[in-house]
Amino acid sequence: MAHQLGQDLDIFKHANGLCFLSLTVLSDIPTTVWKEMTSLIVSNTGNVVNHPSPSGINELVLRECSDPRYFNLSSRVPPRSCTNISTLKLELHENKSSINALVDAVFSSFTFPSLSCLVVMTDDHCPYHEAWPKATLGSFLHRSSCVLTKFEVKRISVTDIDLIAALSLVPSLVNLFVDDTPCGDDPISPITPQFVRSLHGLLRTELNPSSSALVPKLSELQLRFNGLEFDDSGFINMVSSRWLPDTQYAAGAGLSCLSIVTLRFNARTANQVVYRPLDCLDKAGMMVVVLGTDD
Repeated sequence: MAHQLGQDLDIFKHANGLCFLSLTVLSDIPTTVWKEMTSLIVSNTGNVVNHPSPSGINELVLRECSDPRYFNLSSRVPPRSCTNISTLKLELHENKSSINALVDAVFSSFTFPSLSCLVVMTDDHCPYHEAWPKATLGSFLHRSSCVLTKFEVKRISVTDIDLIAALSLVPSLVNLFVDDTPCGDDPISPITPQFVRSLHGLLRTELNPSSSALVPKLSELQLRFNGLEFDDSGFINMVSSRWLPDTQYAAGAGLSCLSIVTLRFNARTANQVVYRPLDCLDKAGMMVVVLGTDD
């Protein structure tokens, strides 16, 4: 089957400008096909940790497979370094027959020193109950020593404590997107009052007792909240604390100016009277979008 796939892909060997490829199975692919390839999507990822990484690929999307025939992941020892990968997107799917979850296998098997964008997510309608990979993610980031600037966590059950711990490892972060849309029967949302307060530019909290602000370079924040009880005043205070248009003052505070904020409520309205203080920031130059179910 692998050989046949390679033969089938031979038809692309003279396809100049081919830069994107989506495969069901990662197999032996002709070198000529990789020539100009920059983006690769693999759905059945059973052998991905042991497959050679093409040198031109800078975006890697791995989709966890629900078919147990392809779900036989094991970690690679020692981890393999891929210096070309700058974007990694993991689309997770629960499978009780798996040896290792995709996220753990990938974080344990690779080192991506050039990684700048990391996305961890599940499908809209796919229940997922696996534990957040706190240890393997921490080891992966430490080992890679990458300058991560964009981090997206979508529809993953993770506690506020674990998400804050992950953010503390990436002070280079510029863009953060968290979507707590339920992904199982008993979802855990990281978007709690404690999480919101931990992002405050000046105040320190129990979950972020460090003398430095969490993600000090943050300039774009996107939150998609699925619950009903939200710390509106805490959010407004946090956003206001990071509006630092005076570059000298910002440098002295060790912070970048938060310039784009998007808050989307999936299950409640957005009280425009409550959020009126952010209108002033919007008029001053910050792009602020707060939307509810009636918007």
